[in-house]
Amino acid sequence: MILLRRKWIEAIICAIVFGYMFTQQTAATTPDILLKVATNENEIITITNSELFISGNEDFHQKAIEWGWSGTGEELTPYIIENFDFQGPITTIPWPRHLIKIENVSFHFIIQNCNFSNVDQQGCGIFLDHVSHAVITKNYFQNNSRGISLEKCTEIKVTHNYLFDNSGGIDVGYSHASQTIVISNNILNASRGIGLYYSTGIVVDKNIINHSGEYEEGIGLSCSSENVITDNVLINSSIFFSGSVDDGYGNPSGEEKDTLQISVKGNMIHGKPLIYYQEEVGKIFQEDNVGKVIFNACNDVQLLNQHSSNTYTQFDFIRCQDITILNCSFSQIPVVPIRIRYTDYFKLENNVFSNCPRGVSLYMSSFGNIVKNEFISNQGGISAYAATQCIFSDNHLSKNVDHGINLHTCSSNQISQNCLSENDKGLCILSSARITIINNVFVNNTSTGIYGHLNDLINITNNVISSTGLKSNATWSGIGILLSNAYDCFISNNNISNNRNYGISLAISKNTKVVNNNFINNNPNGTSQAYSRWIYYGGKYNRSFDNFSHNYWSDWISPDNNEDGIVDVPYPIYCEGEINYTDSYPLVKPLNNTFYVEESTQTSTTSNKIEGWNLINLVLIMTLISSIKKRRKF
Repeated sequence: MILLRRKWIEAIICAIVFGYMFTQQTAATTPDILLKVATNENEIITITNSELFISGNEDFHQKAIEWGWSGTGEELTPYIIENFDFQGPITTIPWPRHLIKIENVSFHFIIQNCNFSNVDQQGCGIFLDHVSHAVITKNYFQNNSRGISLEKCTEIKVTHNYLFDNSGGIDVGYSHASQTIVISNNILNASRGIGLYYSTGIVVDKNIINHSGEYEEGIGLSCSSENVITDNVLINSSIFFSGSVDDGYGNPSGEEKDTLQISVKGNMIHGKPLIYYQEEVGKIFQEDNVGKVIFNACNDVQLLNQHSSNTYTQFDFIRCQDITILNCSFSQIPVVPIRIRYTDYFKLENNVFSNCPRGVSLYMSSFGNIVKNEFISNQGGISAYAATQCIFSDNHLSKNVDHGINLHTCSSNQISQNCLSENDKGLCILSSARITIINNVFVNNTSTGIYGHLNDLINITNNVISSTGLKSNATWSGIGILLSNAYDCFISNNNISNNRNYGISLAISKNTKVVNNNFINNNPNGTSQAYSRWIYYGGKYNRSFDNFSHNYWSDWISPDNNEDGIVDVPYPIYCEGEINYTDSYPLVKPLNNTFYVEESTQTSTTSNKIEGWNLINLVLIMTLISSIKKRRKF
């Protein structure tokens, strides 16, 4: 009866799995199955709130006697650990807490037909450390922090296990041996299905992985090489390459280990091929009906005329050079269609991204040009982390739920001549430096036109920032420019108008100059169009050294008794602190003509002649935006 019951359960699981494969479902559900399973007449033994810990061969031998395991530890008669139900959580030992932890063992042994559930705090169902000659097969893992983790192991076989609702499925770390295989496992609802880090010679074959979290890590490789990834079925998940310099835990090791010499063949993603190119030169890719294409360490690649809608399609460029992505469109894609990581010299031009999680994701990449693209109604338009020497120009970014452009830990980038409208934040800059924002239009964004936090040397010049709305009447929304912890920034020659909250807000900034801007009809229900917050330190407020000078304020245009063009009374800047800020030289009339701007704090060049935006320009820009919306093809 028990054997028959097991076969029925496996038949049900297979039906569920192949149902996913052929229907390409996007929402995963946990099969309603009974996890307590035995393959012989022995009863399941339940172990609760306790870790089975084995250290060394002698300890293993003693545990085998105590627990009644069969076998001798030899190759033909391995120890067999079977028919146990290990249940967490474990509160009797410090974390990380594992249901089974075995270390420094060279005996042959098998763990089979066991259940592992409900262990958390980085704990595993099974954790092997410096172990060889083990087989882990036909076990069930559910609701654990990780199902199986192999650390510095050799000749391990992980096969035919079922892992449901674990944060991580199977991890293989610092393992450098042949004959270690992860084969024919079924993994459902894990943030990472199978992870290899600092591991070589591992075979990952014929696994089925469904739904692997936000980053789609069905199979994730970090600093690993000479592995074989074949014939896996990936649903709502993918193969993800991450990191070239770390220790497997995200910490720099000082040693570069590229993820290369990988054999990736025969894998399917949402019923379509997953294609892998490694160290190819001069590739022109125009194929259709692909699930994912990975370019690893390739040069001179052209991705042309790809058009994908309402399907899983992704192109991943890793450690490449000279990449061109031209005339492509991606609509209603459930993942980020273009990811560029550790790549130099790339260009994206004349592409359209709509209704995707993000249009383009950049990570630790340099010397890129993203020009003349459209990003419409995505969760986010362009996201860049640690990108340097990149130019974002002539793009149209509209109706993105979060941001038009997001820069995090970036440096020496230029954002110019873009139209950013009806996003939550037009431009978001975090922990970045030497960013030039020039000749852009920010209009009708919900929260802020430009938002920045923890930045240095930001130059905001010659932009139109208008009609920022209010998001749920939040205090810090509806602001044209909002900078906090901004140092040595320069804000000049901008037209900042009709924002429902402050035209500009500076919080805890230092040495930031705000000069020669037009502030028109911002914060109509307030007492000032600008806000500045002092630094509170040592029990008192201290100067933050913001410098407002020679700006036009539409609510402060008189008196000018000496007719020198300067209002006789300084303009009040609303300020939290003991001493208020002012613009000591508020202008009577808006800046309409060409004028000179003093040297920016981020450059060493002499003063440059920059044409100022006048009110007529603003009207023309608003008309242009309306025209762009009509002409753009989605």
